[in-house]
Amino acid sequence: MFTAQIEQGFTRTVLVDGVKINWELKDEININGSIYSAMPKADATKADFFYSSGEIPKSPYYAIYPASLYVSGHFELPSIQTYIVGGLNAPMYAASVMESLAFKNICAIIALSVKSSDIHNIKKIRVSSGNCAMCGSFSIVENKAVLDTPNAITNKIILDCGSKGVSPTKEGTVFYIAIPAQTYKNLIIELSEDGSKYSKAMGTKANSDITVAANTVYKFNFEQHYVENGISYGKGIPIEASSTTIVWAPVNCGYSATDYKYGRLYQWGRKYGQGYRGDDDDFPDKPGGQQKSVYLEDYQNRLKNHPDGNSYNGKFYWYQYNWYGGSGDSKLWNTASGANSAYEIEKVVPTKSQYDPCPTGWRVPTYYEMNALLSLTHSWVTEKDFVAGITSGPANGGIFGSSPNQVFLPAAGRHSDYYDQCEERNEEGYYWTSSVPNSGGSFYQESARLLRLNSSHFKMSYNTRSLGHSIRCVRE
Repeated sequence: MFTAQIEQGFTRTVLVDGVKINWELKDEININGSIYSAMPKADATKADFFYSSGEIPKSPYYAIYPASLYVSGHFELPSIQTYIVGGLNAPMYAASVMESLAFKNICAIIALSVKSSDIHNIKKIRVSSGNCAMCGSFSIVENKAVLDTPNAITNKIILDCGSKGVSPTKEGTVFYIAIPAQTYKNLIIELSEDGSKYSKAMGTKANSDITVAANTVYKFNFEQHYVENGISYGKGIPIEASSTTIVWAPVNCGYSATDYKYGRLYQWGRKYGQGYRGDDDDFPDKPGGQQKSVYLEDYQNRLKNHPDGNSYNGKFYWYQYNWYGGSGDSKLWNTASGANSAYEIEKVVPTKSQYDPCPTGWRVPTYYEMNALLSLTHSWVTEKDFVAGITSGPANGGIFGSSPNQVFLPAAGRHSDYYDQCEERNEEGYYWTSSVPNSGGSFYQESARLLRLNSSHFKMSYNTRSLGHSIRCVRE
């Protein structure tokens, strides 16, 4: 029989004053490869553990909780954790030459508070890192779990909330997730209502590193962020217009501080964009150069069968008017149910499509949302010292709204549908909406609505769908 005590620290399954930990009858630990089961004492931070299976261990004793972390002779942090009401099976470790074990928490703990106003139901929570592994085989170094392959591709952990999920309360439900104690770059938290699609995302610390220590709780209140390529750019910019509040992304879709300061340029209805790289005025990232149009059905099959980064996604489909050739599909970026015509799509509540290029929790704005932005006070500025709210300028463009909530749209120019080149940067800005003209001949049927801005005028307009234009996403 072994006696195990949990040292002062974070809770495992039952919270007591936010710091203590209680053993439960069903708990099991692994000692030198053998399983022992708990018999809690009156002080539930202590328990006697009785032999259950395996060989009787010999001193020195190396114990791990939960027992499932011992896998084929080594310790392993799982990629999937299970939600427990009020706590977590946080990994703990003890070493002793005696049959008295003092367990310590060997991971950091995220305590994420989510409210019903954030999401109605949660089936999964995914935590991912941009620079290091988060699960896999590990060793104990100075009372913390240190992954044996710190740079492995296993850079995410999922908290499984069961087939029915968990409905957060109005005040907030806390979800606990154990992560290795290390320095993370761009630690991202995402929520899923259906267990497959992650519709909400936040960064624990916008666009910067965060260092977490073992046996320490890190509390976060969920706030939806704009996360582009694993980097959080904050919560967005709330703008009140036309009796509603629309939250605008702080950067253009496809933004990169090094390669795409103006964002990428998108042909209307396509998920993947191209565009300027760095400070070059030409278009160096056009694999394959010009390419004739592909028909919509073929394009959809390519999206379905090829992941991001394949040879098709980087191509600009050269073709005048409509990049996929045949008649237009007005729902490529907005599949709103009940929308039987282009006009109705503009009126109904928008539904993000699979081809929408905006990141998790964001979508292409509608005509009415873009027009609401245009209805605000706006002006053309030159050599502005920030691009889309983030210091990396200077750039020309338009500012909308009043301080402190202002949206800056840089004049990113466009990718021509006739000449395979980019043009008009810092002279013109073109921003797509998910809406299309509701009447007109074939030209209108191959066009889509947008906001156009330059030093002379700001106006809602339309352009052919083969042109490559900017996108500024709005929060779903």
